[in-house]
Amino acid sequence: NLQVLSNLNAAFRELQMTIKPGRNEPWADVRVRQAVNFAINRQQIIQNVYSGEAAYTSYEPPGYGPWPLSESELKTKYAKFDLPRAKKLMADAGASKGFSVEMTIVGLQDYPSVAALLVQHMKEINIDVKIKSTEIGTFAAIYNAGSYDWFLNGRGMRGDVDGYVQEFHPASATFRTQTPAYRNLKAWKMIGNGRIQLDEKKRLPMYKQAQAELWNNPIQMPLVAIRKYQVFSKRVQNMYVAFSDFNTGLRTTWLSS
Repeated sequence: NLQVLSNLNAAFRELQMTIKPGRNEPWADVRVRQAVNFAINRQQIIQNVYSGEAAYTSYEPPGYGPWPLSESELKTKYAKFDLPRAKKLMADAGASKGFSVEMTIVGLQDYPSVAALLVQHMKEINIDVKIKSTEIGTFAAIYNAGSYDWFLNGRGMRGDVDGYVQEFHPASATFRTQTPAYRNLKAWKMIGNGRIQLDEKKRLPMYKQAQAELWNNPIQMPLVAIRKYQVFSKRVQNMYVAFSDFNTGLRTTWLSS
């Protein structure tokens, strides 16, 4: 007497990095960040962690209206698993011997499993990732202070398309705290123009192009969009799985006799 609903939601997983003046981390070189992106086997994450119940995602998650890049673009270009290319980029950056880095995660839900696979992926390009597992309060405090090197995080619902990319623009407080040495003039231009454009048809290509430029020069790397499941009695009527990742369906439910 149970029913099951599922849906992709806005809380996609992503890998974040800090870049700050004077620190000269290996990933301050865009080629190293590109190598990290191409060394990530997202299909393996989807299969091994989520049993196939997840999807490729861009900076705008699948299901968020017309704004996301297509799955085809992600699989064949921006989020493609390409280990030979990753190794070449590391060599081109003079980083073929690799380096060690600490990745902060929250020790809950799917995050430890995703982190374990990322550790394995990075070994293929000689990056030794040390996992720092924290509880949720510490995790949030580290993020807000920008006191991390790499950070395995989850996104959430945004009221406007700009909310998913605003932190990559230097006008953002998050940018000033976490990535003040990051430069991406092409993305900044598209984001800035999109903010002052009210015509949605004109905004759409701006935010599509902004996403493309963020993939070309990544500082955060979208990993996968996950499915949320809800199981409940068949007496419960009018329930739905909210894309926002909140349980707003409870507002409209009722019980049949």
